[in-house]
Amino acid sequence: MKFPVIVVDLDGTLLKADKEVSERSIKAILDCASCGSRFIFATARPPRAVKAFLPEELLRLGLTN
Repeated sequence: MKFPVIVVDLDGTLLKADKEVSERSIKAILDCASCGSRFIFATARPPRAVKAFLPEELLRLGLTN
């Protein structure tokens, strides 16, 4: 495990213009998680709003700050 924690910004980074996460990004995150990395999805949005944007498999992986 090279990176124990990975912080990903949502707006303008992880989310596409249509406010969805690409399949490629989902696969990359799941691959890193399978190697033991943990994720923090950073955003200025309230945590309840993040649930509308992240697919369930990513919500289960990370902590939202």
